Amino acid sequence: MTKNEKEIPTWLIDLIETIYINHPGKGREAQVRGGHLSAVLKFLRRDALFSVLGKLKNDGVDITPTLALRLIQEWTGQGVDTKSLLKVFGQKGRAADEKSKDFERVYEIAEKWRSLAIKERDAAADLYHRVVELVQSNPDRMVGKKRKPIAHQEPFRLKLR
Repeated sequence: MTKNEKEIPTWLIDLIETIYINHPGKGREAQVRGGHLSAVLKFLRRDALFSVLGKLKNDGVDITPTLALRLIQEWTGQGVDTKSLLKVFGQKGRAADEKSKDFERVYEIAEKWRSLAIKERDAAADLYHRVVELVQSNPDRMVGKKRKPIAHQEPFRLKLR
């Protein structure tokens, strides 16, 4: 294992290798492989943005799913899956009409944290590209490995930092 590989989580290398092992061919196989790889990149980027939202929460910002969505939209111009927002930032017993007091400051908060959010999102994308390059440049690593199912759930557990 090279120094570069030590910085990469093994679960991510295993996941990317599994995608290449399960869908090795061209044509339709390559399309399916591309879809799985795109999903992994999307999950990594989302996890990075959720990590920044977790830091905001630790900093005293009242993060609700709606506020989280608005901040992500301000930072990236894109939305995020509502189910994942509710799972991470939803609060039992809190009604939709109980808006976050910080919702009025959404633009101020977004501007203050934008550089960190973009930096974290780009670092996640860079990690993904390094892993794909590692797997593609070392096809011998996959020799002898068998196909295995990929769980239809997120490949990692979100950790709010």
